Parts: sequence; C-alpha cells; structure tokens
Amino acid sequence: MSLFKISALTAAAFVLMADMATAQNYILVWGRHSNTSYLNVDLVRSDSNGTVEAYVFHRARKGRMLGARRVYAGANDHVKLRLKQMVLQDVLLLLRDDSGRIVARRVVDRPH
Repeated sequence: MSLFKISALTAAAFVLMADMATAQNYILVWGRHSNTSYLNVDLVRSDSNGTVEAYVFHRARKGRMLGARRVYAGANDHVKLRLKQMVLQDVLLLLRDDSGRIVARRVVDRPH
C-alpha cells in the first residue's frame, strides 16, 4: 500500500471519528420537580452558549414562562432555575442557542 493511500485512509478515519464525536444538545433531570420556587436541572449539554427556559406545561401546551438561566457551551451541571412561582403542573424546559433557536426540550413531571 502506498504512503498516499495510507494518508488518505488515516484522514478519512479522522473525519469519521470527528463526525461521531459531534456533541448533542440535551437536558437531564432525574426524577420529578419539587413544588418550591426553584427547579434543579441535573445536566444541560449545549454546543454553544444559550439559555434554559422553564414554562408551565399543561395539556401538552406551553404556558407562561416561569424562569430562565444562562448556560455555556459544554456541560453545565446543577443548573438552578429560580421560578416566578411555585408550580404544581408539569414544567417544559427549552434550551435555546444564542440565536433563539430551540435545540433541546424536556418535560419534567409535576410533584406528587
């Protein structure tokens, strides 16, 4: 095998690995939210700087905004959102990038 073919195969392997390693945006919350004035988000993974927004979520519809918190590119653990009020319904979390585009969403179940 020629040096050119080996270099081409090596380059192709690096491109494939880089494509597989492309990060995804997501929001992780373990369990239900409690009925306090804060919502703890365990982990937010974002490709770029952005904002996590919390909304009332009732009958599969987004309601009023409860709060928001700035996050940064990479892993953001233990994100604490201060809510405008205590909530007894499900909460919809949206992750928006700096351009305002929704890049991840998560519904957090209401407390028992």
